[in-house]
Amino acid sequence: MSISNLKGVYMKRVLKVFSLLFVCLLLSSCVKYNATITINPDQSMDFSFISAIKKEYASQMSNTEDYDKYKEEGYVVDSYITDDYEGYKVSKHYVSIDEVSSTDIDTSTLTENDDKLFNVKKGFFKNTYTAKLVSNDTNDMMDKSQMYEDDEELKELIKQFDFKFNLNLPNPVKSSNATSVSEDKKHLQWDLTNMKDPYIEFTFDLYNWNNIWLTVGIGLIILCIAAFVIKYLLGTKHRLYMFKENKKK
Repeated sequence: MSISNLKGVYMKRVLKVFSLLFVCLLLSSCVKYNATITINPDQSMDFSFISAIKKEYASQMSNTEDYDKYKEEGYVVDSYITDDYEGYKVSKHYVSIDEVSSTDIDTSTLTENDDKLFNVKKGFFKNTYTAKLVSNDTNDMMDKSQMYEDDEELKELIKQFDFKFNLNLPNPVKSSNATSVSEDKKHLQWDLTNMKDPYIEFTFDLYNWNNIWLTVGIGLIILCIAAFVIKYLLGTKHRLYMFKENKKK
């Protein structure tokens, strides 16, 4: 191979590296991004996301201003450090999922401090929640992937980014576009580097146990009253019969 060809191959690889770094920068410098929503049986909710990059780039690309904003809005912000990555974990506990639900919401932006995440249809015994979440990072990734759609090597590198969204439910999911679902349909994962849709979508039910137990309690009370009345009427009928029999004698 001639020197000129070697230079051409070398320059091609250099350009690929710079292209990859450019993509990373446009993805808010997040090489590792894992978001998790856990819905509990009592309708409380835990939300968290990990945003981190390779340690060698952390000092150059870290930006704490965004995380300070999360603190101001009641989120808990902790440092996230592993052998390879460095960044932050942002989390928040909600006493009720209804704090972030509305009857007229369509689409929400993930991790952009949206007040509402779920569209809810309320019923007496159960509520149905639907979420359609978009992520600026995901959209950027898809856009940049399309820019380099002819470069298979770069596309494979992009797929190696750890960009995932996880969902844990107390009841089986009704529908979703998750990339993987557990056998019991309660644990779902979206691989944001391997999605056809530019959004995360899912629907699930939560039971209103207070209303269910209230109905059961009222039903038991009615049964007890009915049993007492029936027993009383039968006893009265028996006493009348015995009275008539004694009177005949």
